[in-house]
Amino acid sequence: MKQPLDIIRQAALDLTSCLGRAARRFESAYRGDRMGAKAVDAAVDKYQVVDHGGAGALRSPLVSAVDLPTPGRMIQHASPLTEKSALATATRREFAELQATAANIGLQKMDRLGRPPTALDWAAEHRRLTVERAKQPESYSGSTQAALTPLTDEGGFITHMGLNIPPEGAKRDPETGKYELDPRTGEVAGQATPASIVRAEAGRRAHARFGPGNDHIDELQNTVRLTDGTTVNSNRLVRGERGTEVNVQQREYQASRGKDVSQWASEIPADRVMSVPALQADREKIRQDAYEQLANPGEFTIRTWADAAYKLFLSPEMRSGNDAVSRTLLAEAGAYHLGRVPTYPHDIDFFAMTVDQDEFIDYIVEHDRRMQTGEPVWGSVPSRRSASED
Repeated sequence: MKQPLDIIRQAALDLTSCLGRAARRFESAYRGDRMGAKAVDAAVDKYQVVDHGGAGALRSPLVSAVDLPTPGRMIQHASPLTEKSALATATRREFAELQATAANIGLQKMDRLGRPPTALDWAAEHRRLTVERAKQPESYSGSTQAALTPLTDEGGFITHMGLNIPPEGAKRDPETGKYELDPRTGEVAGQATPASIVRAEAGRRAHARFGPGNDHIDELQNTVRLTDGTTVNSNRLVRGERGTEVNVQQREYQASRGKDVSQWASEIPADRVMSVPALQADREKIRQDAYEQLANPGEFTIRTWADAAYKLFLSPEMRSGNDAVSRTLLAEAGAYHLGRVPTYPHDIDFFAMTVDQDEFIDYIVEHDRRMQTGEPVWGSVPSRRSASED
């Protein structure tokens, strides 16, 4: 006999209820209601029966907004939130509903193929999601033009990590350009926000990659291991003098495109590390290998999913929107192959840019296991921490 909760779950499986949850989510955040989205989404099953195009009625996973955690780097307000900042944060989280809807449409398309999707099918789905991403409001996707403009080797896509997003209320000395420090902690004074924490932690992880005693090294080349065992260069981590060179090149490139760069500093601070994407040819190889991995008819595990995720995050295709497109495609892939979307840290993209492939896979697998078993998980992604370490 079905339990009451099961009945509630089954009744909630349609798009109308999904949008209804979104409305309640925004109202809840605006009023400061602590119930929030989790309590609403917890009563929703992630499965529904769909027509597999002649293959018979099979149960296909339904992706929920809770499967797509809002990246902390998008939330630049400290707690407790004011009514204004709470509403702004809730609006950011609305995007997860749009991603979930796009993923569910993709799942139905895959189901109706009547056969396992090929690498070409996954590539086509990636492109569809890219187009859908560009249709979203400017506040979500930045420039629509950038979301549909292929990333080339000329520049225009450098990710800064460190204190480039300072705590809320941080004050900068107008003469030195440095932020005022809290005398008690030695850290930049102000109220920490999810965005400032994510950037600062990513900067520390990136610096740690260079290893102790390597202060003289300013550039580190990351690589990706493909499924055939070969390796391809992925992103580069740069800092110090090399970082300043890249920053100047980036500033000149943006200026040539008509962007106002008068406020850009030439020399980057000591805490800063920048991630420079791989060359276009290498990114295409990495991305294609991810498609092949998603289409592999062999055993598909959480490790397979995490490996494909690492490749997608390190092979951006457009100038904007890559992270959201990759998360949505990965939600589909997890739901299709595993029957659920693996749980992952909200800063998964910054994690991929700052750790090596094996560490990324091990951590994602362990994070998902802990979430499934109810064990404590780390509040943020650690650096060089064993998966068995508490």
